[in-house]
Amino acid sequence: MNTHNRVLRFICAYLLLNIIASIYCCVSAIEAKSYSQTNFDHDKFLYNVLIDSNQYKQNETRKEKLKMLYFASYLCIDQFNNNSKSDETDQARLDWLREKVKGLPKSIDEINPEKNSLQLSPSNHRTYTHRGWKYPYINDLAHSEIRADILKNTVKTVFDFQLAPESDVGKWIGNIMGVQYSDAQCESFCKLIYYVHLLGDCYEDQNYKQANGDNNGRKIPLGRSNSGNTIEDSDIVSEILNLLPKLFSDKVRNMRTYKKIISDLESKKEEIRILYGQIGGVYNDIAYSKYHGLTTEVMQIMIDHIPLLLYNEPFFAKVFY
Repeated sequence: MNTHNRVLRFICAYLLLNIIASIYCCVSAIEAKSYSQTNFDHDKFLYNVLIDSNQYKQNETRKEKLKMLYFASYLCIDQFNNNSKSDETDQARLDWLREKVKGLPKSIDEINPEKNSLQLSPSNHRTYTHRGWKYPYINDLAHSEIRADILKNTVKTVFDFQLAPESDVGKWIGNIMGVQYSDAQCESFCKLIYYVHLLGDCYEDQNYKQANGDNNGRKIPLGRSNSGNTIEDSDIVSEILNLLPKLFSDKVRNMRTYKKIISDLESKKEEIRILYGQIGGVYNDIAYSKYHGLTTEVMQIMIDHIPLLLYNEPFFAKVFY
């Protein structure tokens, strides 16, 4: 009888622990569909893609590092004509960042058009900043190279990237000196921040007209019916798939989580390809509904996998964990 009671108590305790664990997972999980579509929070989304909240312990240093990434991302991608999204002016954001990062422009005017030119605005700025990382803009009103350098110099500073040649000799010297990071990894992290922002913009699109650039400027599409090998004919999901092998080390690429994110993104890329390839493309309400659903699914894939992968990357873990 005593043995029977002990078995019952063990089973009850086991079931109770599993119930608690399930509740904890449900509460702690971040769902992409929980974001506001009308007032999308890019900083919150970036945080959820980068940070494993179960492992992260906030302190003032880490809080400042995140703020540096938020400001640099905003100035690189979304800034126009000293637009202010809070009480701080964009010049104040740049000045704050300049105190910590070398190689940044002195004035916000350096990343905006000349005063006698067409000015950037909510309705057109995506056309000049959202076409793809290092997109060759013919009319480069937003000074895209300077903007990209704001983000890259900030990322380099936050993670203390030591940019070395991608040769075997460069890697060998780096290993001897205790430096394991490369320019390709730094660049890939910048691309990750960039495309996470654009993915949020796809989620923020209110209808199929906005998804195609009407009234809010053109951007690189979520997907294409036939993606090419250049940034001019690429898409967001393809670019994310291209950057991941360069962002993560051999050790992390051998993780089951890495293989899963590649598989999941490839699957979504195919679904998006079919959607874009159908007659009419994303040019009606039914297609837009599918487009928005696929955008949400891609966001969720990023939230579910990237934080664990970054947690296992030394360059990221030493700063945020």
